[in-house]
Amino acid sequence: VLVASCDDAGSFYSTPSSLPDGPLGTVLRTESIAPFVPGTKAFRILYLSQGMNGEKIAVSGLVGIPADPPGASGYDVVSWAHGTTGIADVCAPSTGRRFNHDAYDVAPEVLSQGWLFVATDYEGLGTEGVHRYLVGDSEGRSILDIVRAASHLDGVQVSGRVAFWGRSQG
Repeated sequence: VLVASCDDAGSFYSTPSSLPDGPLGTVLRTESIAPFVPGTKAFRILYLSQGMNGEKIAVSGLVGIPADPPGASGYDVVSWAHGTTGIADVCAPSTGRRFNHDAYDVAPEVLSQGWLFVATDYEGLGTEGVHRYLVGDSEGRSILDIVRAASHLDGVQVSGRVAFWGRSQG
């Protein structure tokens, strides 16, 4: 099942001509996609992160919001770090491509627990620039900054409790 399609992404993955001076995790763009589970919400997201040389970059990813409202302190968050998918832009999970044990398999488990689900594509995968395959500093920034980005989405309150879950590359 294709949840989002590369064909309908259009210019979603294009980096804005100038990146804002905002903090890491600043939301640059969102786009609603088919939910991972009926009754939930899902988005493709473009957010501000930091590249290998300290420069600001745009990174893409996915956000899933549970059907139930958050508790008093907000949603607990699971940040999924995907395994190896390839290095071409079309291999970014947010384009909708399916891989073994991927975000589209994990998200329903996370959302059913009432947790917010986020999944980065990593630096340069889907967006311009070089995909920093297996570079821990780069991947770590992407995994953290998408949590920050999700906390800036309208109507989303996060608790500050975050679990990181991944496999293979992640």
